[in-house]
Amino acid sequence: MKIRAIEMDELDQATELLQEGFGSISKEHMKKRLLKMFHYANQFGHSQIGYIASNNDGDIGITLALPFTRSIYEQEPINTVNFAAFYIKPKFTWMASLFLRKVMTEKDIDYVDVTASASMRKINQHLGFVNSAIGLLVIPLVASAIRPFRMAKIRKFNPKKTSSFSAETTKILEDHIDLGCHVLTIERDGEIFPVVLRPKKRGHMPTARVILAKDRDLILNSLGSLSRYLLAHGFFFLEMDVFEKPELWETSLRKRSAPIQSTKPKNTIAIDHTYTELVY
Repeated sequence: MKIRAIEMDELDQATELLQEGFGSISKEHMKKRLLKMFHYANQFGHSQIGYIASNNDGDIGITLALPFTRSIYEQEPINTVNFAAFYIKPKFTWMASLFLRKVMTEKDIDYVDVTASASMRKINQHLGFVNSAIGLLVIPLVASAIRPFRMAKIRKFNPKKTSSFSAETTKILEDHIDLGCHVLTIERDGEIFPVVLRPKKRGHMPTARVILAKDRDLILNSLGSLSRYLLAHGFFFLEMDVFEKPELWETSLRKRSAPIQSTKPKNTIAIDHTYTELVY
């Protein structure tokens, strides 16, 4: 097996392979997503967004490997690669582990997978990945909005008015506004924390997925205020990956949802899925 990097000149071939593996997504939409991934990879100084595997039969598989740096809630920046998609032709599924081993060559990189299928989770575990969340907490906002107000102020992030963050943090938040995320701040006890939410649908109901937060307690301790804010902005559910189900009667835990997997132990309890496939 040989592998080659997916650079801009491989855009069409990458689109074809992903279309073969994920046929529910149109080629036009797939190519648009890939172009966004290239844009933000370039921003971090990288020209590639993954790898294509080949052998004597031609191209047999693809993995998107998105490079980025986690920094907002980390003591030191952490170089990270998100395996955003993986496909290998059915005839060669036995080579999946070999393909990924050829890709995972940097010991200092934290490799993460936020949407692995059940079969991919098993492969990842053999490659040294560990689960860093057990499932997805689903919060119905109509129910949680009746929770008491706990001195949390929720505001939409405005880079022209919010001067509490560094230029680097502000740039990350602006990028995620451009990517279609809902970026807000939560103020508690005089401190202001950035939060990024990704709009999605649960069934046909508008839902917000937590992409960035200082920790889960920040969200849960501000839940009454946050729920009312989100309801006012058209959302009906809030989703967040968790280590365990909190004692909140209105919530449910979806363990069948893909657990977050990574190769390095987390130094913080923050949620940080910025620049991963969840936002494209």
